[in-house]
Amino acid sequence: MSAKKLLFLFLAAALLLGGAVVGVAFYFLRPLKAERAALEALARPSLTLREAPYGLELVPKAPKALLAFYPGARVEPLAYAPALAPVAEAGYLVV
Repeated sequence: MSAKKLLFLFLAAALLLGGAVVGVAFYFLRPLKAERAALEALARPSLTLREAPYGLELVPKAPKALLAFYPGARVEPLAYAPALAPVAEAGYLVV
């Protein structure tokens, strides 16, 4: 094989590998979106949803205690609303 063909194959392989790395990184670094059930869980009259600099707050009418919840990686915090709405309805401020 000539040096030009070898260089071309090397550059093509490097470009293909670089594109694959960028594609995989783009796929894995995007957060997963909340489903419709999460949005419906927040349509309760006894809860108020507030956006804070550190995330979301589920605020009941008369909060009696605080629950600090740390969402998982790559998941939009709103996706946890169906699981946390009953806790907030029980009177706990969920942050």
